[in-house]
Amino acid sequence: MSDTNGYGSRVPPGEPRLLLPFLAPFYNLVRDLSYPLMRLTLGGLVLFHAFTSGKLTGKVTIASFATTLAKRGLEPSVPLAYLVFFSETVAAVCLIVGFFTRFCAAAIAIELAVITFAVYWPQDMTRCRFNRVLCWLAKLKNPLDCCRAVTPAESIPHP
Repeated sequence: MSDTNGYGSRVPPGEPRLLLPFLAPFYNLVRDLSYPLMRLTLGGLVLFHAFTSGKLTGKVTIASFATTLAKRGLEPSVPLAYLVFFSETVAAVCLIVGFFTRFCAAAIAIELAVITFAVYWPQDMTRCRFNRVLCWLAKLKNPLDCCRAVTPAESIPHP
């Protein structure tokens, strides 16, 4: 393999060959922006979720969130509530800024894994929006039919 990409730009050692070599100048320009972009995207999404769920606005307190965790069977609920508040606020900001990025990204990844496997998985993913996408992909007449069989009162009307 050559160490140039055909457009005069050198390919760094260990990098794969470019699929679209004519974009080599663009790749060279934005290569260093890829990690900050990923940090900004993930941290921004988690921080936006904390804002919309009420953790940043004060609608949800640690005590009320701990009560919700206890109702779901996640114990010890108070330390878990503190960890969730930390990872959705402080860790998200640290990730955006680039401070302790590996620790913060790991904390957010662990939180998302717990949400997936401890909250949604025991419910057979029936209340999860992902299930509605699977139903739509299966070409059901109404994608919410999957959810109506389990939780008819909580189904969202089909647009």
